[in-house]
Amino acid sequence: MFHVKQSDEYEVVIVGAGFAGYEAANASAKIGCKTALVTRNIDEIASIPCSTTFGGSGRWQLVKEIDGLGGITGKAIESSYILKRKLNIRKGIALGNYLAIVDKEGFKESIYKDIIKQTNITLKQGSVEKLNKRKNKIEIMLSSGEKVTGKTVVLCLGTFLNGEIAIGDKRIKGGRKGELAPDRIKASLKDCKVKTGRFRTGTGPKIDIRTINAARLEKIKGEENSASFSFWIKKRVKEEGFYYRTKTNKDTEKVIEECLKRKLKVKDKKKGPRYCPSIETKTIEYKGKAHTIFIQPENITGIEWSLQGLATSIEENMQQKLVQSLPGLEEAKIVRPGYAVEYDYIKPHQLTASLELKKVKNLFSAGQINGTSGYEEAAAQGIIAGINAALRAKDKEPFILGRDESYIGVMVDDLVTKGVDEPYRMFTSRVEYRLVLRADNADLRLTPKGYKLGLIDEDKMKKTRNKRKKIKKYKETIEKSFIKEKKKAMRERKYDEIKKIFLKKEQEDIVNEVIVEIKYKGYIERENRKIEEFRRGLTLKIPEDINYGEIKGISNETMDMMNRYSPKNFKQANKIPGIKLADLMTLKIYIEKKARK
Repeated sequence: MFHVKQSDEYEVVIVGAGFAGYEAANASAKIGCKTALVTRNIDEIASIPCSTTFGGSGRWQLVKEIDGLGGITGKAIESSYILKRKLNIRKGIALGNYLAIVDKEGFKESIYKDIIKQTNITLKQGSVEKLNKRKNKIEIMLSSGEKVTGKTVVLCLGTFLNGEIAIGDKRIKGGRKGELAPDRIKASLKDCKVKTGRFRTGTGPKIDIRTINAARLEKIKGEENSASFSFWIKKRVKEEGFYYRTKTNKDTEKVIEECLKRKLKVKDKKKGPRYCPSIETKTIEYKGKAHTIFIQPENITGIEWSLQGLATSIEENMQQKLVQSLPGLEEAKIVRPGYAVEYDYIKPHQLTASLELKKVKNLFSAGQINGTSGYEEAAAQGIIAGINAALRAKDKEPFILGRDESYIGVMVDDLVTKGVDEPYRMFTSRVEYRLVLRADNADLRLTPKGYKLGLIDEDKMKKTRNKRKKIKKYKETIEKSFIKEKKKAMRERKYDEIKKIFLKKEQEDIVNEVIVEIKYKGYIERENRKIEEFRRGLTLKIPEDINYGEIKGISNETMDMMNRYSPKNFKQANKIPGIKLADLMTLKIYIEKKARK
């Protein structure tokens, strides 16, 4: 039994300081709330547990949107990257994206500096033992006996909710190697009737780069002229780094098969990320196929490099054999073994669009605890949960982004309306209006919203206004010069000429934005019409005498919520926590049919 100390009171308490936690704390503090950021280890704020890669399909767009809203992830990436590369650029502006490999210590340092700049943030070290609801407040009990109370609380526990580390037959309590898991909070959630599921994730071994045979590996260099991950900091001019690539072979398969025969691997009963499976899963499901393994730096000067694509939880001594089966790594030495983590997550259909738990008022959750996979997905949820926890603490209306406004809005809507049966991964293919919701215009779309919330300062807002004005001015000038042009080839030639002329006196991102908006004008206008049609549907009135019980295909939950709130139109209905978009579309069809009779 520990001694209970006096409680510290805050407007917002953030539990966990990973990607979701630091973005939530940053947002809450900027809005003006007295915020506590509780973490097991202050030295591990913004720790990167697995790959040091950011960006890629869908995730690149999320980082830019976080940055446009006033988040700090993009700035940290841009401050600490070792290399950047273009991906799928030939597929067009909607699908093209970038990735960056960062120095993990440099990334952490950038985030930490931004967090401690915030005078509204108090850092607290300790693991959470219990969560209590106290009238309109939530009390967090730490293992030290200290109590921390908040008007609102955001849970950003990552993989630490009842987490277990698995290596071979060994099981160790924890959500990341070397750190204990906050086991007892699960009982508090159960008491609140919060439903949880269980997922599994993994990481690969880390090797001593001095022990590889580089001559046998494919060397991939970073690319200069890659887009910035942040709108707000000056693009660095630096020598791009590199990483290596190799492939599995029959010898790799033999090691895995030996482990499976000898049962040297924990049975993989829990769902793992489909798009980042363990090497064991890949060997079983795709027998005979060679799999690409990336050998990536953990930091700029260190000897530790990670093996991406080789996530494993086989016995440590067998991991050495596994690594040395790869071409170029025949003499490689493991510095840290790979491992798997099984953890509980909150089933996200229990959340509102503000990421508040429906059954526990003032309790929010964000990140991997909501059943997602990836740093960018976690950070995006973090900024939304932090904003809404702060707004709730100040008795203000929630901040909700729609599917027609952002990738973040698509992700949150997917989570709270569809739920998950495997770790959720963001992709461009999930986004209906991706030609309009591009990474390059995330500031134009979201910075005004961030400014109204207090997340964006006057200088950044001024920069965005000026960018919008310049784009409009240049578009008008260029379109006038195109009036007489009829042949596509001539127009294409002029795009290159425009770049040469304007790049002498203007930023590259502004010039590129102008060219994109002119070049894809017809497609963008068509997509904007679809968005407008969607938004007009929200103004449709709902009859006062409507009987929701006679509408086929509408869920019982939506029926109950509609009866409880009695919205007058679809705009009001869309703001009701937990309302499904599919149900609203069913309701719209029903009302329009009735009106035609």
